[in-house]
Amino acid sequence: MGGCPGGDRNRAHGGLESEPEDTPGSNTGRRLRLKGKGFPGKHPGDLIVVLQVVMPEQHAGQAETLYRQLAEAEKNFNPRSRLHV
Repeated sequence: MGGCPGGDRNRAHGGLESEPEDTPGSNTGRRLRLKGKGFPGKHPGDLIVVLQVVMPEQHAGQAETLYRQLAEAEKNFNPRSRLHV
């Protein structure tokens, strides 16, 4: 997964030989289907991967500045707009 900086790419998805496609903008709880990567057998099943996005507990000063710049650039973004609530 290209979207997991600082992580072990193999361990990040259970040591699978293939990786889910990068899914920019994905959030915790999103489900990805890896066809044929589930239980082995004559007709292997699909593996369902549920994303868990984790943020660092402490940020470097430069990261804080970048987060503030991003927040300003995306100030009209409403993460709940597609939740239909």
